Amino acid sequence: MSARYADGAGYLAMYPELRRWINMCVCCQFSGYKPEMPPNDGPLFKGQNLRR
Repeated sequence: MSARYADGAGYLAMYPELRRWINMCVCCQFSGYKPEMPPNDGPLFKGQNLRR
């Protein structure tokens, strides 16, 4: 497991409500954010962290 994956998984563990904005490939298990994710709207939505 790479450090980048561990950081992302840890972030999603802290904010499980953000999992709805994550896609995962069925074949290769690569994950990324959904393109329809809204822009960063104030302190309640942490979209910039998911886009990293």
